[in-house]
Amino acid sequence: MSRPRAAVLATLPVVAVLWTVMFAWKPLDFWLVMVFSQACMIAAAMRLDPDLLRDLRPALAPAALGLGSAAILYGVFVAGHAVSTRLLPFAGGQIADIYAVRDEWRASIVGALLFLVIGPGEEIYWRGLVQGELSKAWGTRAGVLVTAALYAGVHLPSRNFMLVAAALVCGLFWGLMYAWKRSLLANVVSHAVWDVLVMIVLPIR
Repeated sequence: MSRPRAAVLATLPVVAVLWTVMFAWKPLDFWLVMVFSQACMIAAAMRLDPDLLRDLRPALAPAALGLGSAAILYGVFVAGHAVSTRLLPFAGGQIADIYAVRDEWRASIVGALLFLVIGPGEEIYWRGLVQGELSKAWGTRAGVLVTAALYAGVHLPSRNFMLVAAALVCGLFWGLMYAWKRSLLANVVSHAVWDVLVMIVLPIR
């Protein structure tokens, strides 16, 4: 078993710091820090693995898979919302807190950022770079599980259990999808469309 590249591992503490600042340092604007963080993550991924650009070339089948998987994941969250709000007394309030952050900016602007920058940036970095690197070094299963855990972990500074749980579910879903098809385009479409569905078009609350 080989070791992941040190340069890829070195980006993880930086991302953790950016996410901590985004969630915990209230004087700063959440969405500005989010966009800055995503830009840094995209730049790091493209610098460390230029071949990721090839996986983003337009193609009908991956795009269709992305759309279909976004709809499936949305259905999973609708069901999860129904169950969690009945079993967990705090679930409704924490979900409302997530949407309160959404409401800090105009919905059309947030939707555009989610679709064009945030969703794509997270997939390029987490699945394309991190999971890709860890899977090469430790195998596919470990790559999926460790990347999903790291993805959920950077959401811990939010102190919102529902957000961390959602990140873990999404990380496993998109991680398995990337391991299955190895199509970064499919993942980018899935994440971007799901973000807009759940946050703007059909909020689950």
